[in-house]
Amino acid sequence: MNPWGDTRANFRADAKHWGLGAAWRWAIGPRPQLAAVWKEYEIAVQVVTKRVAGVAVREIGHSEVAYIVDRAGYERALFIYPFTAADVEHEIHKLDSSS
Repeated sequence: MNPWGDTRANFRADAKHWGLGAAWRWAIGPRPQLAAVWKEYEIAVQVVTKRVAGVAVREIGHSEVAYIVDRAGYERALFIYPFTAADVEHEIHKLDSSS
């Protein structure tokens, strides 16, 4: 949701903070590509840019949801905030065992 702040270091810090497993993947890319995905999954994103001491500071607001999409591209689960990484992992394991 934040192409300006999406860095490998930030992703590592977020994964550690949220206890995400090594198999977790982030959707990253240029803003136009991300916007197409946001639209497809009905994710609302609002960017407010402010200038603080002459520096552009962006505040990102967005829908807080997570989808599990299988390899064939089918949506298998939807999580709406509040949810935890453990909730998502549990559903993934459940889907894996049913395949």
